[in-house]
Amino acid sequence: MSNLNSQATIIVMGALKELVSNRKYAYVSNTSYAYSHLEDPGKEMVVTLVQSVLPLLAQARDLEIKEQAEKLMLEKLSK
Repeated sequence: MSNLNSQATIIVMGALKELVSNRKYAYVSNTSYAYSHLEDPGKEMVVTLVQSVLPLLAQARDLEIKEQAEKLMLEKLSK
């Protein structure tokens, strides 16, 4: 996994852990986890979170494609 993917993962996991522990954003049922759900501000936070990490993920994808292309080119040139 690239460094950018790792950064995005850390950001998302940190934000989701915070979201679950704040009643304003999420209801966590003591009866059954199946009854747990996001409140409207939590849903908005998830969308904002995805929008904020999307550039990192797109950059990581492009870097991965570039690295694979360079590797293929070097392999072809070495033959």
